[in-house]
Amino acid sequence: MTQQPPAHDPAVGRVLDGRYRVDAFIAAGGMAAVYRATDLRLRRTVAVKIMHAHLASDQAFRDRFLREAVAAARLSHPNVVNVYDQGHDAGLWYLVMEYVPSITVRDLLRRHGRLSPVQALSILDPALSGLQAAHSAGIIHRDLKPENILLADDGRIKLADFGLARAISQHTAPSQSLIGSVAYMSPELISRGNADARSDIYSMGIILYEMVVGHRPFRGSDPVQIALQHANEPMPLPSASDPNLHTEVDELVEWSTQKRPEDRPRSAAILREQVHDVRAALPGDATTDTSVQPANTATRILPTAPTVALPENSTATQALASSPVAAPGVLEHGAPRSLSPRTDPAVQRLQRVTRTRGRRGGLLFITVLLLAALAAGTGWYFGTGPGGMITIPDVVSSAEQDAVDDLNALGFVTTTSSESSLDVPAGSVIRTDPTAGTQAYRGSTVTVITSSGPAEATMPSVIGAQTDLARQALEEAGFVPAEETTTEFSSYDADTVIGLSADGAAVSEGDSLLQGTTVTLTVSLGPVPDVVGQTEQDAVATLEAAGLSADTSAQEFSDTVDAGVVISQDNGGDTVVPGDTISLTVSKGPDLVEVPDVSGMSVTDATATLQEADFVVAIDNDWIPDLLQSTITVTSTDPAAGQSLKRGSTVTLYWLSN
Repeated sequence: MTQQPPAHDPAVGRVLDGRYRVDAFIAAGGMAAVYRATDLRLRRTVAVKIMHAHLASDQAFRDRFLREAVAAARLSHPNVVNVYDQGHDAGLWYLVMEYVPSITVRDLLRRHGRLSPVQALSILDPALSGLQAAHSAGIIHRDLKPENILLADDGRIKLADFGLARAISQHTAPSQSLIGSVAYMSPELISRGNADARSDIYSMGIILYEMVVGHRPFRGSDPVQIALQHANEPMPLPSASDPNLHTEVDELVEWSTQKRPEDRPRSAAILREQVHDVRAALPGDATTDTSVQPANTATRILPTAPTVALPENSTATQALASSPVAAPGVLEHGAPRSLSPRTDPAVQRLQRVTRTRGRRGGLLFITVLLLAALAAGTGWYFGTGPGGMITIPDVVSSAEQDAVDDLNALGFVTTTSSESSLDVPAGSVIRTDPTAGTQAYRGSTVTVITSSGPAEATMPSVIGAQTDLARQALEEAGFVPAEETTTEFSSYDADTVIGLSADGAAVSEGDSLLQGTTVTLTVSLGPVPDVVGQTEQDAVATLEAAGLSADTSAQEFSDTVDAGVVISQDNGGDTVVPGDTISLTVSKGPDLVEVPDVSGMSVTDATATLQEADFVVAIDNDWIPDLLQSTITVTSTDPAAGQSLKRGSTVTLYWLSN
């Protein structure tokens, strides 16, 4: 099973049949994906297995899926993952199972390479307990492997995934496709397509071998090669790989993996009894060597289990309960006696007679069946099965759901992820992994990477920077500097960035914008030219050279500034852009008034005339009473009449008494 969680999984968040809310992806296999979910009615966490969409349209697969539910739901045992419910909702076919936070034996082997015999047997013991419960209920697993043995967080051992389980009375015909993991498949399942409880025991023997040795007994480059080894080659003993392994472990593996089913333990219970004896005989304290907990809860079968029947042409007894293979015993001193039939002379004689009778007449028949089954299996595996190679289509630029549907229709398992893109619109496919045109196995996983659109980026600090450097900083952050800039007069030096905007709105340092956004720079032209002190003509020329206009209509007298020279300027506010008008005040020079001719006037009239001209009047010589001023005549002034004086200057009157 793959553990990679798909991004944007459409199943996550759905509520199936108004009851089971799918919360999170756990793993996916060739047949279904498993999710953590919540049973809203009973308020408990469950696991939901949802059949892959490309299989849900196949009636045969749906029937198999439902048979799994019916078969597995009849079990209630502490060493079996319980099945609670099954159903379908809007095209999704699902099973509801017990949620078991755990790792698998496969995970354990990946971490540690291999296990000690005591650790391996501590796992095998409760697993056999669960297997016996299934066999007693008339169910065989058919797909036992390290991936299907769970080590729960609380120490329990559980058998999972009865995905290939069949009621024992419903055998698979030899012409049907071989199903299951070939590396753990019994010879009779390979050669005839038939399986009974002893086929599961064979798989348990292979698992025990792998746990103590660290690899499988038969390995090859393709499933057919491995299948032939299981059918024809002698089973290697664990001690051949590690001479330090105890003989008792060799005997357990050898007994449970005999080529002929009748030479194996007739039930999981018998094998489990021998596992107890071997654990007791091994050096060391079995209770402290591992943390797994053997189950001690009695098996509870829900409905009455059917009789466990074998094929009609089988030489074995027709029910599990009466198969004629005796369990090995234990010697007086507690050391297990040989578990292999080859070490018991009486059993050896019986085997030789049986084999001699059957070998001559049945060898050719078995060979033909084996080759036919392997041919059928090979054709299925490399044709419509997981061994078939398919070219991954080009779905780039397609909508995500369309791409997923196309890949599922070809038999691929799909996951999705997303990443930002400036070039591909949001919701469209950027690429697949593996890439389009690659050959991949049917049932393998293809990840569809979809664009989430441009990513957000933070506006860098560019205020006060030279224009070229600011453009470079914006491009590095993923923004697009506009070709055209706006310009303003400011206190910053010329060619310095003083402002930013995007889509007509001001932007500040630290703001978040989508990458690819066009940013307009406002660039300083330097300060507005200072023309105070220049002549009016020069001031106007200076401002026009800077792209500004001048208004010189304002003029005023000045005692300190010569006429025609700019006294002051008004820029009109903080923001000045090219084309704006600068208001100038031009000096008219000092404010002069001509002294009027008041000679011949009375002092009273002369005083009034001068005051009207904004002069201050002084009278020469003695003080003249107001009563007489109208009778005294002015003879002259100082300064004299006709001279120009500053407004407010003093003019002295000279007079002659009548």
